[in-house]
Amino acid sequence: YKNFYLKMIDEISKVNFFLTNSRSTASELFSNLPIDEKNIFNISSGCDQRVFNQKPVNQDINSRDLPKKYILYCGAMDVRKNVRKLIIAYSLLSKEIKNEYKLVFVGKLTSLEVEQLIMWVKEFGINTDSILILGYVNDNELAEIYRRCSLFIMTSLHEGFGLPLIEAMNCGAPVVGSNITSIPEVIGMNEALFNPKDVKSISNVIYLALTNE
Repeated sequence: YKNFYLKMIDEISKVNFFLTNSRSTASELFSNLPIDEKNIFNISSGCDQRVFNQKPVNQDINSRDLPKKYILYCGAMDVRKNVRKLIIAYSLLSKEIKNEYKLVFVGKLTSLEVEQLIMWVKEFGINTDSILILGYVNDNELAEIYRRCSLFIMTSLHEGFGLPLIEAMNCGAPVVGSNITSIPEVIGMNEALFNPKDVKSISNVIYLALTNE
């Protein structure tokens, strides 16, 4: 990985100008590399609004046994995604909240990642019935899962943009996320942000989002 990134930096030095997906990425470019800020242009990002919108479609996902109320996480499980802290934060919620709102995971996970997830769930005393791992879903299914969720959450330590955030918002989902890198500029609401390194901060914002309209 180190060699790969060093090679990429060499390639980047030959580029005349840059289009970035967020102000955060733009800042990282000129702060960490010998690149003139004048050659960096933030154009942000977006999602396919033909799919990710608030209009329900005739998409049969009942076979996946979605709970009536749930907190949704969509993405990978690499370290920067901070999934372990999400599990701990969920464990800190009251018994009543956990009984009412399940934690649903969507995304292509390896068998080892699923085992790790279940191990964390057990480690922090969460009833396995409170967790649902759906795995990979297609975009139409994902849009409907966004529409039905009670809350979408992104606990990442680093994002270049955070595409699931804007997909979820386009589908009408309440969204909360980390207060670092690009996530604050995508969410645009301080009350919906938490410190991703502080499980109590994450848990408090989840509770607020679920109990205060």
